[in-house]
Amino acid sequence: STIPCVELSPLLPEQAAKVGRTAHTGGGVDAGHAALEAVAREAQLATQDVVAMSSLLPPDWPIIEV
Repeated sequence: STIPCVELSPLLPEQAAKVGRTAHTGGGVDAGHAALEAVAREAQLATQDVVAMSSLLPPDWPIIEV
């Protein structure tokens, strides 16, 4: 079964440095990659940690708390 509104994106080599900087400042690789993909795709982000993700995204970015 597939969910049409969910997409898994691999961490690409050209994203690694930016995601690595996020991980180094405490965001973690997973959070940094999620934020980078959300901005690149102009997509809402679903997370359990709204506070942490808000610090990685532009102000007023749409975040869905799950």
